Amino acid sequence: MIKGIQSAKAAMIAQVTRQDITANNLANAQTTGFKRDRLFQTDLITAQSGIEENGELGLRGLQKTATDFAAGGLNPTSGPLDVALQGDGFFVVSDDQETCYTRNGHFQLSAEGKLITAQGYAVQGDGGEILLPPGNVVIGSNGEIAVDGRTVGKLKVVTVDEPDALAKADATMFVSPNGDAQEREAIGTTVHQGFLEASNVDAMREMVEMIAIMRNYQISAKSLQAEDETLQKTVTEIGRVG
Repeated sequence: MIKGIQSAKAAMIAQVTRQDITANNLANAQTTGFKRDRLFQTDLITAQSGIEENGELGLRGLQKTATDFAAGGLNPTSGPLDVALQGDGFFVVSDDQETCYTRNGHFQLSAEGKLITAQGYAVQGDGGEILLPPGNVVIGSNGEIAVDGRTVGKLKVVTVDEPDALAKADATMFVSPNGDAQEREAIGTTVHQGFLEASNVDAMREMVEMIAIMRNYQISAKSLQAEDETLQKTVTEIGRVG
């Protein structure tokens, strides 16, 4: 019975976590370059788990959150500094303290003419930060940037050997927790000027997921209540026998 209560408790905790993740996905359904998260059940409570020192069944490794890096659709904007990637890879941006990776190509110019993100991170080129003089900006499919016909830089677009090891710094930027991400030049990836990559969240699918989460939580709650009532009945009967 104790194991049944703990199993129901673990299932309810998992559903709460799933709900938080799904709600965040829905909240970012319109966020440029957002990648949805998912919750995986990586282990199950078994009879061999035993009782941990704190009196609860082992739940180690029960949940794992992972990011779905599938591409979103391309939305035309006609903005000369809006760029989207078709294929694998990330833009590289930096705030002088840490390097971040993003698929959000909604860039702008600082007062000094530096190409930056909306958060102020410097967009990185093959030679470091990118400075653009006044003029007509054209960004080629290979990421080369020309102003009034003169090449001034090239966007740094890379793939990471283990993208699943990246952590979200905010809704659209990722960091390597240990700073040891192995970067490689993105081969076969196309840069599209005047486009932005949409979120890869399917709002309808996430709504269906929310309904399923609610139902699963209710089932687990009823199971917990049934186990609790059975335990109370057992304790009462033992007291009567005594």
